[in-house]
Amino acid sequence: MAASSITWIEERDVATIVRSRSVKDERGVLEVWTLNGNEFEVYHHIQIPSSPLCTAWLGTGSIVAVGSQDPSILIWDIDDINDTIEPFYVMDTSDGHTDSVLALAWNQECSSIFASASADKLVKIWDMVTGKCVTTLDHHLDKVQAVAWGDHAPYLLVSGSSDRTIVVKDMRAPLCTVSQFSVEANVESLICHPHSLVVGLENGMVEGYRAQPLFSIPAHDESVTTVSYNPCRRNILATGSLDGMVKLWDLSNNQPTCVASKNFGVGSIYSISFSEKDRFMLAIGGKTGKLQIWDTSKNP
Repeated sequence: MAASSITWIEERDVATIVRSRSVKDERGVLEVWTLNGNEFEVYHHIQIPSSPLCTAWLGTGSIVAVGSQDPSILIWDIDDINDTIEPFYVMDTSDGHTDSVLALAWNQECSSIFASASADKLVKIWDMVTGKCVTTLDHHLDKVQAVAWGDHAPYLLVSGSSDRTIVVKDMRAPLCTVSQFSVEANVESLICHPHSLVVGLENGMVEGYRAQPLFSIPAHDESVTTVSYNPCRRNILATGSLDGMVKLWDLSNNQPTCVASKNFGVGSIYSISFSEKDRFMLAIGGKTGKLQIWDTSKNP
C-alpha cells in the first residue's frame, strides 16, 4: 500500500512542501516541491532505502526528519541536497525503535528536541544535538500512531494508540500522566489546539478533548488518517480519510459543522497539512502519489 506524508517548510522565502511517499518495491522517495507562479513543481526527488511513513519539519531552517518502516529516523537539510545525497544525520539506532516509525513531532520551545512514535508501542524523545534518545515512554499497550506536543504548553506530550487511549504526559516529570482518555476505536491521528486537542479514529469519528470530552462527530465513512488546523482561523479544522474525502469543519462553540467537502481523486487520503505562510493553502497526499493543493479561502 502506498503512503504519503506532507510537511511545510515555513522559514523559507517561497512556499515549500516536503513530501515522502512509498513506491511499489518498498523503497521510497523524498520530494521537495516549491511554488513556481501558481503551480507547485518538484525541486528535488531523493531515493530513500526504506518505505517512509512520516515526516516532520524540525523548526530550524530547512531541517526535515523522515521516519520509515525499517525503522530508522533520517535527517535531511533540504537546502543542501541533490538527487543522490545521503541524509546528513541518522539518529542513533542503538536505542532506537524496533518497529516502524509511525509519527514524528518537533517541540516548538526547544528546537533540538523531537518525539517519535512507533509500532513497537513506544514513544521516544530525541535530542538532535547528541543524536541520541533521551527518554523512552512505554505507557501504551499497542502501536502508537500519533504524537504531538502541546500547542500552548510545549512541555505536554500527547500520544494516541491502537490500544484505544489518548495519553497526555508532562515531560517535566515524564512519569506524570496529566490526562488519559479512552476511545471506541484505534487512534489514527491527532493535533493540538491552543486550548484542546482533536483526534481522528479508525471508525471515522473525530473527537475533541480538553480536560474532558468536548465533541464527537461521525466525520467520515472510513478511518480518519490525518487532521490539520487552519493557522489563521483556528476554529477551522481539515480532516482526511481512507474514504478519499477531505473535509473542512467549523468547530465554533464546540459544535462542529461541515462547511466544505471534496474528493481530489488521489485515492485514500494519508496526509493533509495547512501552510503557516500561505495560510489558506492545504496540501493533500493520497494513495495514488499525486500532490494536490486546495485553496480553502474560496470556501466558507
